Parts: sequence; C-alpha cells; structure tokens
Amino acid sequence: MEIGFVSVWFARGQAYVTRALIRAVEPAHRTHLLARRGVVGHVPGRPAYLETTGEWAHDDVLAVGERLEAANLGDWVRSRKLDWVVFNEEGQWELVEAARQAGARTATYVTIDWVRREDVSKFSRFDLVVAPSARCAQELLPYVGSERLLQLGWGVDLGCFVPADRSGEPLVFLHNAGWGGSGYRKNTPAVVRAWQRAALRDARLILHTQRSWSSYPLLTRMRAGGIEVVEGTIPHPGLYDRADVLVQPSKMEGLGLPLVEGLAAGLAIVTTDAPVMNEWVEDGVCGRLVPVRKFARRGGAYVVDRLALVDERSLARILAELAADSRATRQLGLAARQRAVARHDWKVLGQLFCRTLEERLAPAGAESRSER
Repeated sequence: MEIGFVSVWFARGQAYVTRALIRAVEPAHRTHLLARRGVVGHVPGRPAYLETTGEWAHDDVLAVGERLEAANLGDWVRSRKLDWVVFNEEGQWELVEAARQAGARTATYVTIDWVRREDVSKFSRFDLVVAPSARCAQELLPYVGSERLLQLGWGVDLGCFVPADRSGEPLVFLHNAGWGGSGYRKNTPAVVRAWQRAALRDARLILHTQRSWSSYPLLTRMRAGGIEVVEGTIPHPGLYDRADVLVQPSKMEGLGLPLVEGLAAGLAIVTTDAPVMNEWVEDGVCGRLVPVRKFARRGGAYVVDRLALVDERSLARILAELAADSRATRQLGLAARQRAVARHDWKVLGQLFCRTLEERLAPAGAESRSER
C-alpha cells in the first residue's frame, strides 16, 4: 500500500504519535509525509515549528505551512497514488473530502480533548477513526459506528523505554511540563506548590520543560528547594532513567504520552483521578491517583469541557508517602513496567493498526485505484 500521513512535524506529542504510526506500517508499505508547521498553545505571535532533519527526517516529505489548500492536498494524493491518507487531529475538514475525491481512503487518529461539540458528527466522513482512549471511543461511537472505530489504546517501544537500576539511590521525582500551553495543562504550578508543602529533605524533583523556564512568569516567582529544572527537548528515552516517580497530575489530557512512557520505564505514576489520566494507572498497584478537588469550566464548546483540578494537599501527602518508603515506591515501579509489557507494547498495537488498514482497503481500495 501507499500510505500518506498529514501531521504537524516537530518535537511534540502529536508528531511523536504520527511517527509511531508511520513506523507501524513500514517496511511492509511505503509511506509519504505531508509535514505541517505547528504552533504550541495557539497563542498569537508564537512561532510555528517544523523539523525535517535528524530524528525527524523522512524519505518522502513535503513540508508545508500551517494551513493547506485542498487542491494542493489532492495533487499530493494523486501524484503518489495514495491508498490511504492518515490525518492526525485535523482541523481543516475540507482536506478530508479532497483526499477522498482524489481516490484515497481516509483515516484519522484523534484525541478527544481538542474536538468541539459542533465537529463530532464530522468524524463520520472518515473510513477509519483511531481512538487511543476509552473516553474518546465512547464519545465518537454514536457518530462513527463500531465498524469504523478502532480503539487502539497506546503503546511505546519497550526496548527504548526501559527501567534503570536505581536501587540504593535517593528517590527522584520527575514532572514533564511540556510546552506549558493551554493554561498549564500539565498542572506544573500545582506540582511545585505540593512539593513546597511536602518539604521532602532526601528527595529531588526534576522539572522538565521544552520551553525556557523564564517563559513561565508564575513559576519563576515560586521557590522550593530540591528542584532541578531541565530545559529543551530531550531525545527519547528522555529523563526517565534518572527518576523513580513520574508526577503528572494533569488538568486534562488527550492521551498523556508521558504516562505510558513512564510505565514502560518502570516509574511509579502519580496522576489525576479523572479520564483519561486514570485509564492508564491502577491506584495502589502501579502508582497513585490524586483525588480531584473541583472541576473548572474550560473555554470553548469542547467535548471535554471541564478541567480536573487535583487536591494539592492530597498530592503533597502522596509525594511524602512515596518518599517515606522507597522500597514500596520502587515496587510500584516494577508493577508499572509489567503493566506496560502487558498492555502498551507498540509492536503489538502497531501491528493491529497496520492490519486494520490492510483489511479495510480491500476490495474498495482496488476499485478506487483503477479509477485513477
């Protein structure tokens, strides 16, 4: 098959997902990439990013801007005789129709956090919808139907994300602040405040941000001991080998890649007891779930219209409990790795994605190709 992928293309979660999907169908099938520039946080004036070298290189990449003309996408489909076009969180609905008019079948990977209520029914235009979470599948099922919905879950490369032997070392906690967009969606201020409240003497917190720390005006005014700030993009497998606990009490996630990566790396996971975060963690088995203090309204008419704000006192208490018993905490990490092996092996899930494309193409795919 000839499979095209349309996605933003730089070091952020959306592109990492697209890259995993590409690798899932190679080398059995040829892939083509339409790489789009993308911004982080959708704040006016922010730069648009695009990377096509190094780890982001691809054999057939066409680099474009943030927006794309439907006619240009159609030309791209026809020139490469694509059987499938796989979109990732696409907001230009006219491109889906353009791909279909050019003779390709269409699929999309979608996380429910960015979908607006007015757009949910539009997913019926796709031949295949890939949902990574139960919450996403539940919301889209009435519009897509079970025959076109693939609840894939998510996985990682278990050979890349591996547990480090940290026995005998002081406990280290890790928080991924990401790009700091969407009103501190990763809830970094709450992590820092809970760390202040816990006042742990023999533990450290690594706070990783892909942006400069100086760009967080709220956080730069906060002071807490035992925090190491690491700036910039870190290639996989990241900083997991330096830590024992991943602290990720997000307000909202579409997938939450660090949660799955952390499981694979054998870290005990601390996250929010609300979807989709609590889909990946079993409380007391491979991590701890932090109770929600309240839900806040989110701006815009989104399907996910509430933000889960954790109880920061409970978060501080959980951090203190984990720090007080390093042996039990590392047992949670061992269980986390076991859970990743059982449920989040990308070799298994990637093969399912590839097989689904192959099965859904015939016989209609052969018919569409004959018309070109």
